[in-house]
Amino acid sequence: MAKFDHVVIVTDMDGTFLGSDGCPVERNVRAIEAFKREGGHFTFATGRMHGDFLIMMPELAGLANAPAILVNGAYLYDFAERRVIEAHYLDTALVQELQRLIDRDYPSLGFRATTETGFLTENLTGLIARDLRRMREITRVISVETWGEVHCYKAVARGDAAELSRLRADAERRWPGVFSLTCSSHDILEFMPRGVSKATLLECLRDCCAMDEQPPVIYAVGDYENDYAMLRAADVAVCPTNAMPMIREIAAICPASNNEGVIAALIEVIEARLE
Repeated sequence: MAKFDHVVIVTDMDGTFLGSDGCPVERNVRAIEAFKREGGHFTFATGRMHGDFLIMMPELAGLANAPAILVNGAYLYDFAERRVIEAHYLDTALVQELQRLIDRDYPSLGFRATTETGFLTENLTGLIARDLRRMREITRVISVETWGEVHCYKAVARGDAAELSRLRADAERRWPGVFSLTCSSHDILEFMPRGVSKATLLECLRDCCAMDEQPPVIYAVGDYENDYAMLRAADVAVCPTNAMPMIREIAAICPASNNEGVIAALIEVIEARLE
């Protein structure tokens, strides 16, 4: 039996696995490859969709040897087989209503929807333009009235934190219990299907990584509000030292910052525990 046969590491991307420059930390990559050679399972839990990986960072898709939790828990995706294992969707009509509300009452905010085939937005400007400028081949800039039949995983509002806070309160008042709302940074508010978070698919991931009757131990790593539920649901909660206070409070292990290679540092902790 290999050293890490019953260990799964699932990590957030931005602010956790990636450095502050948005690039992979080489120490992490080396440590993950060694971890996998010793039987470990490694994957991502991120707000990104699989197109982000396959177009922008295919080398990271190849780094994962277990299904990835994508779009903050909306679906579980197998990069090796390029297929969705399990998915959850928003009511598209509600997303269209949300777009109309933002157009009318929050014109300074950008807005986009993540669908099975890519991104929909009415205006490719501001922060939304920055998000999608390298994803043009899977981005459609069209009126919400002409969406047609689409399957939405999530919707994202981008802009000033105070305006996002006002929108969040407004949406919770207008549609109580309809959306799961979370922030993945101070200027990103995400609208997820009700009850869906990065924690939703953890047990499905565990089943995918099971090798025998002994269930694997899941170490979940994250830094922000959208990681909270996942860390609470995991066997071991881990965060980088740069994580927000509410995440640091629930983490059992906080071994290094994202820039220092928190995943590599975690693997060292796990190895020491197994000796």
